[in-house]
Amino acid sequence: MSPPNSSLIKGASFPPWRHIMNSLYTETKKIHAQCIACGEPAEGQLALGLVFREMANGAVTTDFLVTPEHQGYPGLLHGGLISTLLDATMTNCLFSRGIHALTVELLVRFSTPIPVGSYLSITSWVLSQRKNIFRLESTICFRGELKHLARATAKFMAVPQAFFYQK
Repeated sequence: MSPPNSSLIKGASFPPWRHIMNSLYTETKKIHAQCIACGEPAEGQLALGLVFREMANGAVTTDFLVTPEHQGYPGLLHGGLISTLLDATMTNCLFSRGIHALTVELLVRFSTPIPVGSYLSITSWVLSQRKNIFRLESTICFRGELKHLARATAKFMAVPQAFFYQK
């Protein structure tokens, strides 16, 4: 499956993407500031510092440069990091809608090994919603190409923000 087609939006006069800077996204993401994938890197803290953009079709995308620090087998991106990139992009797709959610199921399909030095695009979109369960899909491609290197489908359970402050 592919992300929703933005060409279906008649008379669209906005760019194909924009940085997600709306107050809904900003407020929802605050709770996620320490995230290893999308948190801001701080001195002595490991973080990928992913920056997400919302596309005109409602999908969310980010770019990622694979460096030697990201490898598993020599010269290849670690599979766990591939899963993390897919999951984080889906999470931020929900954040763009003001939704706090936890991943409850993640199915990843690894199609092609991803070499160190690759510049990647990761894109996610909502497939469906039933009550507080959201189904999303995400793909990883070489930047500027359409061939999927990896893809995932996932289910997320929406939870109230207060859930994250319980001890």
